[in-house]
Amino acid sequence: MTAWPNGLEDQAEVRRDDQLRELVRSSPPLMRALAVVRESGLADAWIGAGVLRDLVWGSRYGHGFDLRTVRDVDVAFFDPADLNRDNDQEATARLAVLETGLPWEAKNQAAVHTWYPQRFGGPPVPPFQSIAEAVATWPEYATAVAIQLGPDDHILVCAPHGLYDLLDGVWRRNPTRVSEHTSQQRLARHRPAQRWPGVRVISNPQRGGEQRLPSCSSPTAPVALPILVRVSRLALVVTVGRRRCHVAPWKRPSAASHRRQNGRAQQP
Repeated sequence: MTAWPNGLEDQAEVRRDDQLRELVRSSPPLMRALAVVRESGLADAWIGAGVLRDLVWGSRYGHGFDLRTVRDVDVAFFDPADLNRDNDQEATARLAVLETGLPWEAKNQAAVHTWYPQRFGGPPVPPFQSIAEAVATWPEYATAVAIQLGPDDHILVCAPHGLYDLLDGVWRRNPTRVSEHTSQQRLARHRPAQRWPGVRVISNPQRGGEQRLPSCSSPTAPVALPILVRVSRLALVVTVGRRRCHVAPWKRPSAASHRRQNGRAQQP
């Protein structure tokens, strides 16, 4: 494991995270929704998928963004202790009580494997082990993003495939789990090029010839993938291969902790 000293982090990626945070903070209703999700008590709950696409593309390529007109406010939470489908309905109802008037839709990502084959066809799928692993399978690279409001009001960003397609206005299928047929149905339903002039629709899921890596926490991920931990002013960014699995607030370690870390880094 390699620790990059402060100041040597990938500034481009940090700037992209900050661009998304700036757009999120420009929408008081979305900030309120994030606070509601935090206050709801749902386990490891995040807002993501289409609502973030609508925010970014509406702001950059459309006529603005109104949270109350989105199709769904998707809330992904992770509760492996309760895989009952009623858990989703109860979570959605809890959010609706806390904040009325929003099209909440909460889904326990720990339970997706119990219903996914029946709904979308195909063989059984393994259970997710984390929110990051679930987000990595969402239908497009641009929608495979989630955010969470931390206890200090810092916005956490979970973007296993990065933020390039979302911020650059690219609709591209994420082939990790979604079939071409399902992707074409979504394309016809959402009509991204018509809704957001300037958004590019790319049928080839590969990005510039880059090898598509498995989900960050997938048990099939090659163990040889380089793991980098880089520390910036505001966040700890964990990267597996070329993917950022999680971004979390970072606190400066104590002097004793720093000495211990240096000692470990010098070991072969």
